[in-house]
Amino acid sequence: MVRRIWMVIPLLLVAFSVAADPPKNLKVLPQTITKEELKRTMREQAKALDVDCDYCHDMPDMDSDKLDKKLIAREMMKMTAEINTRWIKGKPKHPVTCQTCHRGKAVPE
Repeated sequence: MVRRIWMVIPLLLVAFSVAADPPKNLKVLPQTITKEELKRTMREQAKALDVDCDYCHDMPDMDSDKLDKKLIAREMMKMTAEINTRWIKGKPKHPVTCQTCHRGKAVPE
């Protein structure tokens, strides 16, 4: 029984640390997004443009809006969301994403 408690304590500490450090400065993504969902979204965007985090983020301050690329990325996220909800009716089978236009390039052709 004591052994099980010691196995649970590290999991609780991780859960509390994640809850205590929610994502900051979200302007387009929902405030309720989990850290895992945020990381997955950022990885997908980075892959679509074949860039690293520092392309849009002023490292190590990920929350900063100092770089124009981050502001442009937000506008692009709004644009793809509008295309998918307003122009492609219902839940699109193949939604428009960053990859649709960028195709692995920082600046689309």
